[in-house]
Amino acid sequence: MRTRRLSAGLAAAALTAAGLTAALGGSTPAQAIPTLAQACAQTSDTQSGGSGWQLMHAPLWVHNQSFARTVINVNADVEVDRGARVVIAYRVDQNGFLQNPGARNFASWSEFSQTRHSMVVMPVGTGWHRVYVYWRVIGSSSDSATVGGHCITVEGDTN
Repeated sequence: MRTRRLSAGLAAAALTAAGLTAALGGSTPAQAIPTLAQACAQTSDTQSGGSGWQLMHAPLWVHNQSFARTVINVNADVEVDRGARVVIAYRVDQNGFLQNPGARNFASWSEFSQTRHSMVVMPVGTGWHRVYVYWRVIGSSSDSATVGGHCITVEGDTN
């Protein structure tokens, strides 16, 4: 009787280990954020005050299965001239309008380039949508700012 219980226990443990190995070591890696919803670049873009809104990166895609809020994260190394500041805005799909649902000031002057972060939560309907992130310099035409290396992520279905 004791041998049967021991054998049954060992068999259950082996099946559990095999299941965990298959679940954790499967051929498809798990991702927190899908590839189409994330982008990083090590480019550098400089603009002057008054030059208008510029696209920070190519649009990213988000898919919502239910009407949900979409989280947009922007991280960038930013260098800003004295007297200027950088603001960011968002657009969902090309026909949408620019929105500033969160903090509007992304970066102000500092002695050196600094890493900045912004996170906003925007309502986005069901289905596939493109999310655009724009930036501009507020200041005189002689003021400028540079956005260096940056990463952007969008996350859907955050209910």
